[in-house]
Amino acid sequence: MLDGALTHRDSTGVKQRYGKESAQWMTAGRGMLHEEMWDTSLPSHELYQIWVNLPSASKMAPPRSQLIGDEVTLGHSLGPIPTHHNSECTVRVLGGSYGNTHSPVQTHSPIFIFRVTVQPGGKFQHSMPPDHSCTLYVRRGKAVVTGEEVGTFSTAFLDNTGEIVEVVNEGKDELDFLLLGGQRLKEPIATGGSMVMTNDSEISQAYENYNKGTFGVPWDHTLTDDLWEEHVRKYESLMR
Repeated sequence: MLDGALTHRDSTGVKQRYGKESAQWMTAGRGMLHEEMWDTSLPSHELYQIWVNLPSASKMAPPRSQLIGDEVTLGHSLGPIPTHHNSECTVRVLGGSYGNTHSPVQTHSPIFIFRVTVQPGGKFQHSMPPDHSCTLYVRRGKAVVTGEEVGTFSTAFLDNTGEIVEVVNEGKDELDFLLLGGQRLKEPIATGGSMVMTNDSEISQAYENYNKGTFGVPWDHTLTDDLWEEHVRKYESLMR
């Protein structure tokens, strides 16, 4: 969450609220209904929403939601976002590890997500495992990666895994980018609407479970907390 705040409620009965410089890791696993509602009293909102594919062996894991960051006002935070800082760059480790800086978030496969800011004339380096894929998204400024410029709001897919990834800021303003990487699962993937599984048969089964109310039953987002709690108790999720 870069700015603003969100309130989360889900079919397992969990409610959370988190704001700027915080992150939520929600694992739908074998099935979860959820809502994420903006705090409309705040003047602005900005966030990254990233979907991470689970290994086939973890697709039916129990649903859960992990929070990390200082601005968690409802729910349990795993602590501040671990941060590495030097004179050239700052690395916020949202997932995985950067050197000796480790995120407490538990994942189902080896991945990393870093939010990096680099000062003018500075650089960022990271050693990429050889079996990982890697993506860079520039939020602000211009990045130079292996001699090629990646502009603001642009995405680069890096293929030099197994080597040192170096990102240089040759501009006059701070560079702000997101670096995402993970071990290649090398498994088939099937999608349908909001469902992500391994094959079309599993997608059909997921929708059958949803339609039968196995995940719980959708509620109106205007329900008060008391009425929402009553609803999720009445229509209990069988996927908890």
